[in-house]
Amino acid sequence: MSPWGRASRLTILVDNRARSWLESAWGLSILVETRDTRILFDAGPSPELLCRNAERLGVSLDIDFAVLSHPHRDHYGGFPCVAEVAPGTVVYMPPSPSHVVSWIRKLGLVPVVQSKGLKAAPNAAISPALDGAGLREHALAVKENECVSVLLGCSHPGPSRLAATALRILGAEHACLAIGGLHNAEAAEVEALLELVDRIAPIHCSGRAAEYLASRKPGSYINVAAGDVIEL
Repeated sequence: MSPWGRASRLTILVDNRARSWLESAWGLSILVETRDTRILFDAGPSPELLCRNAERLGVSLDIDFAVLSHPHRDHYGGFPCVAEVAPGTVVYMPPSPSHVVSWIRKLGLVPVVQSKGLKAAPNAAISPALDGAGLREHALAVKENECVSVLLGCSHPGPSRLAATALRILGAEHACLAIGGLHNAEAAEVEALLELVDRIAPIHCSGRAAEYLASRKPGSYINVAAGDVIEL
């Protein structure tokens, strides 16, 4: 527990795999809770799924702001759930197709498109939007209790590139944890990420990157799914 009795943790709300008490779907959503800030990183593919899983976990989606890693439906489809619980919430997003930006705005949320990286809170930084697979993507870095965590959506530009730039904006050199999609990264890219972080929790689209970590780097591998909580 962090000071004042408020938990500091990452809760996986949506993933391709889920513990038995939750529903799974191809997508990603992680709730970040620190002593000062509540952040939703991505929203999964549908509002029904996000709302049901949050309710089953007993967590509120009344957040300070949200971060959309990139404009794919399996990462932004759940935002109507956020709009219902926390209308007017800012959603930081990379340059995206106009229909995605306008859709988020019509929900009653406030899209903030950014490309250069920024400090979204004293303990939270968003990387510059990097090119990869024909789109722009950014990552989130959060510091809590002397631990920096890097959150990755799908890592289309490469997980180590995203992590390095997020750490730079935060003013940190190393992270204790990276969590998110590694987009089937090759072993060399996983090793490059491990130069920046101590442990990796690969979820969503990680594929062979997760297999490599589990078999070759078990000490750096965290096996998680929707429903799991990582204390910070």
